[in-house]
Amino acid sequence: MHADCNLSQTLQDRINTMLGAHSRVAYTGTLLLERNQHREFVDVRSGNGGSGANLRRLNDAPGSPPIAYPSEHVTTVEACELAEHYVFASAPGDTVGGRETLRLSARPRDPLRFGYVMDLDKQFGLPLRVVTATADGQMLERYEFASIEISATPDSSQSRLPQIDSDFALSELPPGFKLIASRTQPMPAMIVSDGLAAATVFIESVEQIIQPGEGGLNEGSTVSYTRGVNGPRGGILVTVVGEIPMVTARLLADAVRVQQN
Repeated sequence: MHADCNLSQTLQDRINTMLGAHSRVAYTGTLLLERNQHREFVDVRSGNGGSGANLRRLNDAPGSPPIAYPSEHVTTVEACELAEHYVFASAPGDTVGGRETLRLSARPRDPLRFGYVMDLDKQFGLPLRVVTATADGQMLERYEFASIEISATPDSSQSRLPQIDSDFALSELPPGFKLIASRTQPMPAMIVSDGLAAATVFIESVEQIIQPGEGGLNEGSTVSYTRGVNGPRGGILVTVVGEIPMVTARLLADAVRVQQN
């Protein structure tokens, strides 16, 4: 608990409930996803206790297989710590997917993260409608459940994604971001989050020397940034994918270090 936390107890409780909601519920539903002036409907079926979800785009061809979406909803912070990087406010929410909601907005205190307006399920705290926007209020992406069924599951909020020894590490992360998981297969990857925003840093080693350079692509609130660098044993391709600004993706790529064996 932060002694200088300026959030009311009610607002702290609302934020903390939202942060842990994915670990306490299972849900199925249909949501509308809107970004880059494109709209699509997605069928979502979550696993129990934040174990991931299967997504099926209803605009795809009939019979298209669902896409497995691993969960990155790992609670690493509490409300007062998040308040160091976001300004929070609450208000009454709309009815979303036939359920009552409470509105929570999060305005970033710096350009390293986006802002959010979230309508949270009144019973479980699960976000049912989320608008992601730039710091100056430009909407990047919106999703909203048209229908949803939610059920409680055993609380798995204490579970953590695995930390695995790797040839690579992250140092000097952007303020507020923490390493929450890492893996080595099918390629080295490290997942970071500030509690709301999350990104994955993928690293691919190549034997030959490569031409240094960078490239980036935005799709709604999702950025994909790739940089080629030369390490002590050849070239390295660093790719950062997440719902973060491009400047944050560059800082995460800057933070990649080769471990000294």
